[in-house]
Amino acid sequence: MLSYSLQGTKECVDVNSALFSEWYSKDFIPNVKKLREREGKTGKVLQILDNVPCHPPVKILNAIDDDFSVMYLPPNVTALEQPMEQGVIEKLKRIYRKQVLQRLLLAENDKESVADFAEKLNMKDACYMLAEA
Repeated sequence: MLSYSLQGTKECVDVNSALFSEWYSKDFIPNVKKLREREGKTGKVLQILDNVPCHPPVKILNAIDDDFSVMYLPPNVTALEQPMEQGVIEKLKRIYRKQVLQRLLLAENDKESVADFAEKLNMKDACYMLAEA
C-alpha cells in the first residue's frame, strides 16, 4: 500500500482512493498549474500512474479538470519502467543471501541449527551485510 506524507507533518498515512483524489485535486493540480504559469507553458497535462488499488478510476480523476488527464499503466509493467527493479534489487538480494549462507557455514558453533542461526541475526548484522553487498 502507498503511504503519503501529509504536508507540514512527519505523519504518514495509508493512501486510499479518497485520499489520493483529494491529493490530486487539491495539491497536484494547483501546484502543476502554478509551475506551468511560472514557466509560461500551456496545453494539457498527462499524468501516467502505475496500476495500484489505491488509485481511483480514471473517469473520476479525468472529471476533475479538463486540462489534466490520467492514464494507468497496464498491470505488471511497473518493473519494466522502474530501473531499480530491473536487476539492481535482484542482484542485491542475491549477494545478501550469499552472505547469509557464508555466515551460516562459517558460524563458530557447528551444532547450531539454521533456525537458531536465523534467530540470532539482527538488524545490525543485516545492515553490515547490505553494506558489503
